[in-house]
Amino acid sequence: EAGPLLSWALHGPGLLLGLGTLWRSGTGLMGDPVAADLLSGLRANQALALGLIVVMAAVHFAYGGLLLDRLMRRLRHLSRHDALTGLLNRRAMDERLAAEWQRHLRLHEPFALLLLDIDHFKRVNDRHGHAVGDHALKALAEVLRELLRPTDSAARVGGEEFLVMLPGVDARRALVAAERLRQEIARMAVPGPAPGQALHVTVSIGVADAVP
Repeated sequence: EAGPLLSWALHGPGLLLGLGTLWRSGTGLMGDPVAADLLSGLRANQALALGLIVVMAAVHFAYGGLLLDRLMRRLRHLSRHDALTGLLNRRAMDERLAAEWQRHLRLHEPFALLLLDIDHFKRVNDRHGHAVGDHALKALAEVLRELLRPTDSAARVGGEEFLVMLPGVDARRALVAAERLRQEIARMAVPGPAPGQALHVTVSIGVADAVP
């Protein structure tokens, strides 16, 4: 994953050390006076080799730990996000919704939910193909990312269904946000099956606010 350059940087010194040690040992055993003189300080050579091996081992373990941490973060991301749109999946949204509900019960702060459903989505897939349907889902997700606040959460909870959680928003403000989303989604252009062709989709949005 990191590429061959880093691999050579990690393994190159060990390879050179091993080849140099073999050369010095072989020529010394064959009676080369220069190599024999070099081997006279064998303890110093052993200490140097041991030090290099320890340093290389530490570098390898540190690098392995970094890769493992990166892999675990990627797996956590995949387990909580929808693969197509990059939004949260239903499991992750359920967890956030439960936490926000508990916060609402403690602090009595409002929050609202928006449930979006693409109108006649099956017709889009049947008429234009599933690839166009996927483009529509990804385009809708991009609109959500652009318009929602950093504190808001959006998830794909079904085939063409999306759930948006708006912390600190009452029913009136939620209706305004829903109408803004509806208009922006209706204006977005979805790549069609032919080059230069664009489609437009609409959504229906349900709004609910938290009532203790």
